[in-house]
Amino acid sequence: MENVTVNLSFKKELLAQIDWLAKKESRSRSELIREAARIYIAENQEEHMIHNYFDINPERLNATRFEVAEKVAEKVLEYKGMENAGNVGYIGNEGYERNRGNEKTEKKYTYADYMTWPNDERWELIDGISYNMTPAPSSGHQSICTALVSEFYQYLKGKPCKVFTAPFDVRLYDAKDALADGTVPDNKISNVVQPDVTVICSRNKIDVRGCLGSPDLAVEVISKYTSRKDSINKLNTYEKFGVREFWMVRPEEKTIMVFRLDSKNGLGNADSTDGPGRYGRPKVYGEGDIMEVDLFPDFRLNLSEIFQIL
Repeated sequence: MENVTVNLSFKKELLAQIDWLAKKESRSRSELIREAARIYIAENQEEHMIHNYFDINPERLNATRFEVAEKVAEKVLEYKGMENAGNVGYIGNEGYERNRGNEKTEKKYTYADYMTWPNDERWELIDGISYNMTPAPSSGHQSICTALVSEFYQYLKGKPCKVFTAPFDVRLYDAKDALADGTVPDNKISNVVQPDVTVICSRNKIDVRGCLGSPDLAVEVISKYTSRKDSINKLNTYEKFGVREFWMVRPEEKTIMVFRLDSKNGLGNADSTDGPGRYGRPKVYGEGDIMEVDLFPDFRLNLSEIFQIL
């Protein structure tokens, strides 16, 4: 059987059942899902296989992704005694953790673990909890990111700061874990995020693996798959580690919510002895506004142009 990619979404109750079974049989969740998906695909291959991508969606299957995922989950239980066969790649739904869906687990990961995972999978770590970053972003999401990166790139030409777009690893760490030479052991880093757009003004934070330390600006373009993680988990993480500005872009509303860091010194910094400070009350900008950027006083964004592709 050819290698194929399966894009599924599971309700956490079903994932809990699968995890219980996997533990009982000393197997991994992915093994059970791969074997069940292989069977499901084999039964539906002629009708539903297109370009080696088994896309479970209402248009082709007349069912929701959750409904089809439930069928696959049922086959996990039904065929639990079978030997693993075939090669089916599995991509979990955005926001589900590596072990038990959206629920936090006892298992925590570090950047050292992260570096051993397959290169064709995208993950983030927040306080040691892993989050799968599939499905891929929408065209609208990508258009907004491209527009923002283009504006920043043109403005930052010849300046110390640099702009990056995802996938780009930002490794956040506690100052106490840094060694005397400024490096941080991989097994001491439990927060690795991939902002949609990142601006970094300290060149010494940029290395071949991405950014080590807090960027000056992080932008997240919110989707229905990432809303909870971006607006709660990431917001708290960026504040905790002293990201000076955090932008939350909501394409459907055509708004940008801007969080700026305050501290006793007037500017938050993750390395400050006073701590990184807290985000103040956010400012909200909408389509038609000319947005000011505190980091760069002479830089303006015309949000009509940023959102015109939607």
